[in-house]
Amino acid sequence: VGTDPVLIGIEFKGKFSVKHDYPKKSFSFEFWERADDTGDIDDVKRPLLGMPEREDWWLRGPYGDPSLVRDRFALEAWRATRAGGEWAPASEFVELVINGSYDGVYLLVEAVKRKPLGIGKAKDEVPAEETGFLVEREGQGGCFGKWELKYPKCDDDKMTPERLAHIRGRLDRVTELADQALAYAKGENE
Repeated sequence: VGTDPVLIGIEFKGKFSVKHDYPKKSFSFEFWERADDTGDIDDVKRPLLGMPEREDWWLRGPYGDPSLVRDRFALEAWRATRAGGEWAPASEFVELVINGSYDGVYLLVEAVKRKPLGIGKAKDEVPAEETGFLVEREGQGGCFGKWELKYPKCDDDKMTPERLAHIRGRLDRVTELADQALAYAKGENE
């Protein structure tokens, strides 16, 4: 960003690290600038560390992953396997200093938004298996337990039982694959 002062809005990101009072929290932040004519604050896009200009960024505090590999590996796997040029977030490791105090290594990530992923509103004419969705693990819960459906919402009037069942099946499959990978890593494979 440079050495000039920059306005940012910052808040804790992720309910899990805050709820369990982890010493290393994750943050979301956005760049701001004052509008000359009104003095109001507007969001502004800025590039960081060679990544594209974005308004919103995440600083992932990998407290639960002392290897610092898991999140970065998952993001790089997403980037490497995306089909048809689908968008995937860029990321870079950074060292974070807050008010002169070193806070450790974080993963700077482009905020995941539905528009770059091509996720639109659920529509009656779109088959359930073609409905895009965005979820977050360890969310508030709701209609998918530990998975929080960020978009579309479970109570969206277009979220038919078929769409909800399709999403549930996809999330169950992801959970199954993650459990298999964990078992393999622990040497519990057959």
